[in-house]
Amino acid sequence: MGWWTQHFGAQIDLQKVMTLRDPDAVFRLTRAGYDAAPTLAQALEDGGRLAAAAQSVLREIEPDGIGEEFFFNALSNKSSYTRWNAAMALGILYSGMQPHDPAVDVKSVVDRLINITFSDSSARVQHSAGQALVRMKTLSQPHLMAALSHEAASIRKAAIVTFGHIRSVSRDAYTKLEEISREDPDLSVRSTAKQCIEIVSVT
Repeated sequence: MGWWTQHFGAQIDLQKVMTLRDPDAVFRLTRAGYDAAPTLAQALEDGGRLAAAAQSVLREIEPDGIGEEFFFNALSNKSSYTRWNAAMALGILYSGMQPHDPAVDVKSVVDRLINITFSDSSARVQHSAGQALVRMKTLSQPHLMAALSHEAASIRKAAIVTFGHIRSVSRDAYTKLEEISREDPDLSVRSTAKQCIEIVSVT
């Protein structure tokens, strides 16, 4: 069964959750597991009553959270379509949080998304992970700062690119980017840092 057909049933069930027409719809969605992840993620993106219906399903799946662990685990799904939507959903969920809010280990989420921006086999998933980091910038920036000192050049470069997309960075981040542009041992990383400091502003 193709993903187009496979996820249509989940979309219908979510509509039923929203309209309270079928008490078993929530059960079917929770039983569907990660097959329901794209439908739930897209409902969160759409907002409104559909997002509220998705949140009610996620509370059944993850009683002690808001779906962040569910989507984090979905990042490992074999389906690139599921991974793409999972990354998008994490960006949405974490964008509404503040640094003091209880959540799944934010560092683990940020580190995983950074890695996906260059390592996933799908360019679409890579882009979705990067957009998620930008979307959750209040929470991601401290961990992006730490990534600037990572031993792997690919991690440092991915963090720099993300700061470039965020555009508005802290003074400490800007200072670190300037330092990297001069001193990083990797020519590509230095070049990326130079490009980044030309487009970001300090907040």
